[in-house]
Amino acid sequence: MEVRSHTSVPVCKVLGWSSDSSIPVGSEYILMEKAHGKQLVDVWGEMNQLQQFRLVQCLVQLESQLAALEFPAYGNLYFRRLGPQESVRTVPIDDEYCVGPAYSASWFPQLGEGRHTGPWQGLMDLGIGLTSRGLAHLQQSSLAPRRPHFGTKSEHFEILTKVRETMLHLGNFTPLQKLSKTTLWHNGLHLGNICVSEEDPTAIVNIIDWQFTSIMPAFMQVQWLSFLAPPDGYEAGTVKPELPPNFEEMDADEKAFAITERDRALLSKCYEAALVKNHMPSYLAMTRG
Repeated sequence: MEVRSHTSVPVCKVLGWSSDSSIPVGSEYILMEKAHGKQLVDVWGEMNQLQQFRLVQCLVQLESQLAALEFPAYGNLYFRRLGPQESVRTVPIDDEYCVGPAYSASWFPQLGEGRHTGPWQGLMDLGIGLTSRGLAHLQQSSLAPRRPHFGTKSEHFEILTKVRETMLHLGNFTPLQKLSKTTLWHNGLHLGNICVSEEDPTAIVNIIDWQFTSIMPAFMQVQWLSFLAPPDGYEAGTVKPELPPNFEEMDADEKAFAITERDRALLSKCYEAALVKNHMPSYLAMTRG
C-alpha cells in the first residue's frame, strides 16, 4: 500500500485485510486482486535483445522510484495504529506510517520478545543489532549443524563476536555510510514475480511477492538481479562486452557459448547503465558496496 501510494510501481490492489488473529477465521489475512498480465518467465526466452533491453530499462525506472523514498530508520514498514505499541520499537515517518522491528524469513526460529529486531537509526546500531541477534539465536538454539561445512556452534559464535567488534569501527566508516541510505527494495525480483503486458512484453504491469520487503542499507539491498547477473570475467563501467579475440578459431559449441556469455554481459551492462542514468546512488551501492 505504501508502494502504490508513493510510486508508480504496479502492485496488486488490496481488497481486504486483517492483522488480528482472533477474528472468526482464526488467522491474519490479506486479500488482493489477481495480478494482471503474464509472468515474465513465460516470455523472456521469446523476446529479442532490444525488447529485453527495454524491459530492463523499465524495471530500473521503477526500482529507482523505490530507492528515492526517504525513511528515518532501518527495519520494516508498519501502519502507526497497528505497529508495536512501545514507542521505543517504532520510528514515525508521518501520521500514517512508521518504521518498526525488522523481520526476515531467514530468521528461524524467531526470537521472542522482539529482541534485536530494530528499528535501527544508524549503520553501527544495525550491524551490532544483527550480530547480537545471531549470537542470541546461537545461545538458545538446540538445532544441530546440518552438515560439517556449515561450521560448529562455537565457530559461528566466534565469527559473530568478531563481526560485532568490527561494526564498532565499520559503522562510522564514511565511505560505507555514503552507501547506506535507508532503502525500501524488492530484493526477491526474478522472472516469476514480474508480470508484463499480454500485448507488449516490455511493459511491466505488475510486480508481486512483496512479503519480505524491508528497509535496509542500500549496499545490502541493491544487488544484481538473478536473470541479469554478469558472467565470469565481466568488467563493470564503460567497457563494452565483446566476443573473445580468438572467436573465429573456436568450434561451433565454443562459439555458441561465447555468444551466450556476451549477450548475458550486454544485459548486465544495460542494467548497469540504466542505474547510472536513473539513480546513481543505487549504482554506486551495487558496484562499490
